[in-house]
Amino acid sequence: DLTDPYIEDNTGRFINPSDYDDNSQILYSASNSDYLKRTYGLNDAEHIYINLDLGQASHIRVSEYTDHTIFIGTGLGNLYKFENANSNSPSREDITGSNFPTGYISCVELGASENQLLVTFSNYGVTSIFESTDGGATWVSKDKDDNIPDMPVRWALYNPEDRNEVLLATEIGIWYTSDFGANAPQWEPSIDGLANVRVDMLKIRQSDNLVIAATHGRGLFSSTMFQGGTCTATEVANSDKSTTDSVTGTT
Repeated sequence: DLTDPYIEDNTGRFINPSDYDDNSQILYSASNSDYLKRTYGLNDAEHIYINLDLGQASHIRVSEYTDHTIFIGTGLGNLYKFENANSNSPSREDITGSNFPTGYISCVELGASENQLLVTFSNYGVTSIFESTDGGATWVSKDKDDNIPDMPVRWALYNPEDRNEVLLATEIGIWYTSDFGANAPQWEPSIDGLANVRVDMLKIRQSDNLVIAATHGRGLFSSTMFQGGTCTATEVANSDKSTTDSVTGTT
């Protein structure tokens, strides 16, 4: 049943994963185990049953390629693709990798199509980065041979102009590779103007590929690293409302 989305709703997580479907104008967010919340506008919301194998959503990603298709990762390390997510009976496909850890899926990133998927985990002591190029039928680990520290990875972002370039938001800043297609990509920190601060989310502006990084406690930073040439990391918002500045470096 449709209800007021802001009253008597104690479902979801403390920092609740969500994603907005611009075309359908539906906000999808985590509810309780095996449930998904859909919010319509400012007044109506509903909780629908979806089988998450007793898991609770830890990340939700709306597809930009197919209407009403979403990807949901859970805190148990399972990954699902749902079609007709706006209906009363979304169809479910389990695309969990056989090599996934039992951990917290922190991000699902889409590449050139729904066949190219990048999944990250935000646990210690697990393999944290996986890619599929066949829609989730098979998965390949992208952190191996000790090429990145053992740390939570909280978000990932492809460069839409060159998907061999990937950014990671981690417990100790931004990490970057230019050879993501390799068997063992070489990761390196990319923190000019940012420092070793926890980063929780990355977003890209499609019109010019400007990247925004949301930190834990130090505000928002922008970067031109996916625009080529020099990298300018600019503090655009912070918690104490002090004057922001820019730092120019190289990528």
